[in-house]
Amino acid sequence: MTVLHLLEKMSQDPQIIIDIFVNYDCDVDAPNIFERVVNGLLKTALGPPSGSTTTLSPAQDITFRHESVKCLVSIIKSMGAWMDQQLRLGDSYLPKNSESDTTENHLTQNGEDGIVPDYELHPEMSSEFSDAATLEHRRAYKIELQKGISLFNRKPSKGIEFLISTKKVAGSPEAVASFLKNASGLNETIIGDYLGEREEFSLKVTWRSSED
Repeated sequence: MTVLHLLEKMSQDPQIIIDIFVNYDCDVDAPNIFERVVNGLLKTALGPPSGSTTTLSPAQDITFRHESVKCLVSIIKSMGAWMDQQLRLGDSYLPKNSESDTTENHLTQNGEDGIVPDYELHPEMSSEFSDAATLEHRRAYKIELQKGISLFNRKPSKGIEFLISTKKVAGSPEAVASFLKNASGLNETIIGDYLGEREEFSLKVTWRSSED
């Protein structure tokens, strides 16, 4: 229960939740800590699968499930609070009606049809609004990269094709050789299998790898 109590306290702080998500789940070289925590809480909240055995008493099981649900709710609330904060920060830069004369005079002097986008007038607002989109982009990038690595570890040629087609790796033998050398999560045995293939492209990658 101590771990669940600690998680509940942490999950009530929006900044801690976002920091974990950014520094781990959005970092291609880090483990998905946020995802693992949420999945673990979800499994605990759902309880043991039907027909499985557990060392917990019925009372303990109910308590663990209840505490896990509380943690999940706190996480959702914290992420919602962070999003609300970003929206409020953006709203604070929007021009007020009382300032319309000055603002309109400024707008009519610039841009096509006399309009300058808000993000040019208030770069701070653009930065705040872009935070959530940036996190979403970074997370999507990592998920797709991990998908390509997983595919490579099963079917190396298909994995490389996927990574190139999704622009995670450039399409040159040099870029692929560098990726195979530096990327984390790749199975070394599979790398050897790929470099041992007799296909023209993989032979070029092997040649580039031998130069490093």
